[in-house]
Amino acid sequence: MTSIFANLNFCGAIIIRAAVVIGALFVGLSAGYTADVQNVLRLKPVSEEEQTRWAADGFNVLTLACDTPSLACIKESLATQDKDNSILLIATSEQSQLIKQIYETGEALEAVDTIVLLGANQDTAPPIAASPEAPDFLIFSGRQDPKEKVLAARKFADALRPFGIRSSMLFAPDGLMDRDPLDRLLTDIIFHFIGRSPFNEEFNALLDAYTAWQTPPLDHSDLSGQTDLITEYEMTDQVKTLIGVHYTFEPHLVKQWELESFRAFDLMAYKERVAPDARYATLRNIREQVIFLDLEEYGPYEPVIVVGLDDQPNLYKMAWFYRTKAMYSWKADTPKLSTRLLGPFLYFRKPIPDEKQISLLLRSALSLEGISFSKDDPLASIKEYPPEIQKIITDDNKCVYCHQIGGVGGRYHHIEAGNAAAQGGVAIPLESYPDFVMEAFLYDQVATAKKIGMTPNPLADDVVEVFDKWYQTLPKISDPVVQ
Repeated sequence: MTSIFANLNFCGAIIIRAAVVIGALFVGLSAGYTADVQNVLRLKPVSEEEQTRWAADGFNVLTLACDTPSLACIKESLATQDKDNSILLIATSEQSQLIKQIYETGEALEAVDTIVLLGANQDTAPPIAASPEAPDFLIFSGRQDPKEKVLAARKFADALRPFGIRSSMLFAPDGLMDRDPLDRLLTDIIFHFIGRSPFNEEFNALLDAYTAWQTPPLDHSDLSGQTDLITEYEMTDQVKTLIGVHYTFEPHLVKQWELESFRAFDLMAYKERVAPDARYATLRNIREQVIFLDLEEYGPYEPVIVVGLDDQPNLYKMAWFYRTKAMYSWKADTPKLSTRLLGPFLYFRKPIPDEKQISLLLRSALSLEGISFSKDDPLASIKEYPPEIQKIITDDNKCVYCHQIGGVGGRYHHIEAGNAAAQGGVAIPLESYPDFVMEAFLYDQVATAKKIGMTPNPLADDVVEVFDKWYQTLPKISDPVVQ
């Protein structure tokens, strides 16, 4: 039920994302960057149609000096160009090894400002050594490309950044990279990369968000730094399934990761270190959602927190983005772009019964600061409610994981994509909701969910009136969100 008020897909509901392009593109582009690029050199013959279009966009199309692209050929082609006029060099996947050679050899190509690679072959993967003066780099992958090519593209882009090179990777919509002339959408994305963005503010925000999270503004060094509590394991089908759940809306993004091993923080060993007599664990994530674990029940399943996958030490890089219609069902507003983050996530090394399963959203984006232990049951006050009410707020609709009820529970909020700050859509205490909001949730949930752009998460028909009568007995409290 909480999701109607705070409008995310936690507690069982699913976002209806407004920006359809999110499913088509995984881009890493830079906000506020402008390059003085006036020429374009494609290492593939340029048709008259494409040459006309580039000219209409203010570019001179350069002619390749030879039939077969090579480093010497590129240098010869650039030799007669005005050094003050920067050049955009566009290569196909067949030239990926040549592009790698350009970065590895450090050959002087001062006139080239940016290199765009339309697809990668496996031989473009690291190691790569490059000079900070090397050209900026943008690489595309196809969503239907085999995993090996996607891995090569992602690793190529990642490998250049430590040298101070502006480097990004994206997934292109199906079939666009191979079109001749070069597809208009891809051309426009390239323009955005060099600072000539043709897109509206909403699409620009999406592109810029993917840039920020390729080098995440968050990390989890608090957990991954506990090296004596971390063990590396071979990948399991269960962890792969969780990664797949995170990327439900964009399954092609999984191809970026080998998924051959993972590193995990031992939760039970940490408990023995800091609170050996405790029975209960409370895990609060960066979205202010909480889960409550009775360790006598969950401990035997060997709970760990995954803090690394393969070569990836920062799981906040595994992000995707969404924009809802509104933050609250009773307020008119214009939400900013939000981000869904994986981050460190809870995993049980032994198979756990279905009735004890916890949704990935609740157990992801964890932090060391958000882990606490206690001897007493943190849900003791909730268990004083009638059994059917307990079941609704802890098991069926999971209200307490996102809302406070009687001072117990979470206070969920969205994460803003632009700066990782806490955004709106706050799941306020249950006792703070105006009666008309609760009534709309209970008796007209489909329309209420539509206002904020999400699927309904209703109470079962046979408990709606029971819940309503119980809710009316709660002492009302004020909250800044409602005020």
